[in-house]
Amino acid sequence: MTDAIPQFDMAQLGMLREALGDDNFHALLVGLPDAGSTIIKQIAAAIASGDLGSARRAAHDLKGMAGSFGAVRLADLARAIELEPLTLEEVSDRVTALADAVEMARAGLSEIWGTETRSLGVNTAVK
Repeated sequence: MTDAIPQFDMAQLGMLREALGDDNFHALLVGLPDAGSTIIKQIAAAIASGDLGSARRAAHDLKGMAGSFGAVRLADLARAIELEPLTLEEVSDRVTALADAVEMARAGLSEIWGTETRSLGVNTAVK
């Protein structure tokens, strides 16, 4: 169950902050929601065109990005799309959860590190 998975790996975030320094770390955190939203739009577009392979590749990118930033819950949701034997419809059903996880990460990062990130209100409707 996704709720049992922590939202962030604080040790990962701490190591990243230490390695990058405060300014670079902050700049990357501010860009995380935009990058995540862009990838989610790629997944939704792939689903709309019936391309499960492209949706899985985009989910792989999202998993890697989220994992690098210690966004454990988001990475886990993306991993499921990438690796589990899901149908196109099942992947489509999970896009909203991905968008919600990006918004939760945005809010969590703002709270934890004082970063000012904006909500993008990702449109996850699959046509």
